[in-house]
Amino acid sequence: MKRIVSLLPSATDVVGALGLESWLVGVSHECDWPAGVQALPRLTRSLISADLRPAQVDALVNQSLHAHRSLYGLDADLLRLLNPDVILTQELCDVCAVSYDQVLGAAGLLRQDGTAPAIVSLEPTGLDDVLQTVQIVADVLAVGERGNSLVADLQQRIDRLRRQGAAVRPNQSVLVLEWPDPPFVGGHWVPDMVEVAGGVNAPLQAARRHATSTRVT
Repeated sequence: MKRIVSLLPSATDVVGALGLESWLVGVSHECDWPAGVQALPRLTRSLISADLRPAQVDALVNQSLHAHRSLYGLDADLLRLLNPDVILTQELCDVCAVSYDQVLGAAGLLRQDGTAPAIVSLEPTGLDDVLQTVQIVADVLAVGERGNSLVADLQQRIDRLRRQGAAVRPNQSVLVLEWPDPPFVGGHWVPDMVEVAGGVNAPLQAARRHATSTRVT
């Protein structure tokens, strides 16, 4: 049994899906599944008020990134107290979760105590990568076979949805917005999810039309 700190909601989801919820000793402020994790210590917090309008939040995010200030706080003292064997985090997006540099800095305190937690950074950019991260977590936690079974089950579910989506005629044009003001379209694995469901990703469709009209002109 390993002591796990997850600083990423999706990583917490993976740990739960692997049936290892009891191994978690701390999570991020956004983790809410499995239900039992809501009673665990929270190691992160947002430094931007949730009461602001979307445009105000966007302005503060841009200011913070320009000034190289973090958008999230990380409780290094609590991390030290929890003394995890494994820290699950990410370095894909400084806006989405606590930054990787913050995690490295806090983990450095643990190394001073003579311990060295494994820091696992998950960086999926597509739907296939998401499945790979499930296996990565399983392997790190020494439950590789359990990971194989979970990934196989998830792949079967995706394949089944893809077949159902392929039967949809005509395909629906879908726009997924991750932020309303200013509008940000969904990236990374979101277009893959739209395609699996039988939809057509509207921004990609528009880009192709623009490219075709430009060539014709």
